[in-house]
Amino acid sequence: MSRGLGQIQRGILEALREQGWLSVFDLAVWVYFGGFSPWLVKERHLVAVRRALLSLQRGGRVRRGDRQRDGVIRWRIVKRMRGVHPIAAHNT
Repeated sequence: MSRGLGQIQRGILEALREQGWLSVFDLAVWVYFGGFSPWLVKERHLVAVRRALLSLQRGGRVRRGDRQRDGVIRWRIVKRMRGVHPIAAHNT
C-alpha cells in the first residue's frame, strides 16, 4: 500500500512547478542541492531522480518531453483538469 509521495518525488514536483521544463540533471541539482553545486551530482542522484520521474509519470503527474536538439530530454508537470482522469488528460 502506498504511503503517498516520497521526498524526491515531492522535490521534483516543487521544482517543476517553479521552473517549468527541466532535465533529469537539473532536477537532481534542484532536489539534492537546492539548485546550487551541480558538480556534486553523482550517478546515484540521477538514478533516484529517474526512478521517481517514472513513478510520477505512471501516476499521471509528470510528462516527458521530446529529445531536444542538444540531446536533452526535459520533463514537466501535467496540468490537471477538474473531473478528468489523469490518463484521459494525457491522451488529449
